[in-house]
Amino acid sequence: MLLDAVVDFDWRPVTIHVPAICLAEVQCVLDKYRYCGWNGPASKDRSKRLTKAEYVAASKRLAQIAGSRRVHRFDVSQDHLKMVSLVSVVNQKYKVRRWTQRSDRTSNNSRVVPPMGTADCIVAAHAIDIGSKVGVGSVAVITTDKRLRDVLNRCSSLTQRKAESLSMNQIAHIAGFDWSQSLYPKCVHIGEATVDELRDALGSWPLPSRLLSHRTVAELSKSDLKKLYDLGVRIKDQTGVGPDSLPYSKELDCLQNGYACDTGKYLLKADIAKRLLAWRKNPSTRP
Repeated sequence: MLLDAVVDFDWRPVTIHVPAICLAEVQCVLDKYRYCGWNGPASKDRSKRLTKAEYVAASKRLAQIAGSRRVHRFDVSQDHLKMVSLVSVVNQKYKVRRWTQRSDRTSNNSRVVPPMGTADCIVAAHAIDIGSKVGVGSVAVITTDKRLRDVLNRCSSLTQRKAESLSMNQIAHIAGFDWSQSLYPKCVHIGEATVDELRDALGSWPLPSRLLSHRTVAELSKSDLKKLYDLGVRIKDQTGVGPDSLPYSKELDCLQNGYACDTGKYLLKADIAKRLLAWRKNPSTRP
């Protein structure tokens, strides 16, 4: 749903960043499951091999994602090399365990998984780099890799004393800032996250599921204006956040998303907030 909303439906509040090497890795995995019948999972279970149609469709989709203007492809930079150890040290130091069931967490029925690879550490380093420039609250790592989520959660839970014992302060200074837990962006496992966690990470959830048309409030019909007004009233009733305090709030993100999902029309948040405030000041203009 995330890729569909951003790549196919032009949901602009979200920009996806992905290492170029990861896109190449995905293509290699597709090649493996199509052509490598003598080694790996497909050699043991022929049903796991991709058909020609599946392979072609998946490869075309990958090329579409890689070529999308909404997907930022990045290579490893000098800044990433400075920041990668902020994650890699924790990744190598601590064991990540897996339980077969949630109820097993109180028992010793677990296994240790190996440390994650370099590409995952680069993803985390890039997220830290972006967060240091635009604010860590505006960045989230969205993954289906439980290990990446667990490692980043461990990083953000380090005490200052433990961080000092791992030389994290020195590593951070090389990168140009002081170490703190707040350096690390939130990390969400998209398959296990709650609705609240997804909303916190992406600004709103669910995301639009159809192609959006970009409009201004002035271009809306009377019925669409009524929908916008009713949605603003509903959010105020539910959260207590009205037109005066709506700008720069998460409730405005939810309002923008809710309107787009309901009508298929994308409005700028500034345009929404301005119109709701005008309706509050001049009730006679309300739809």
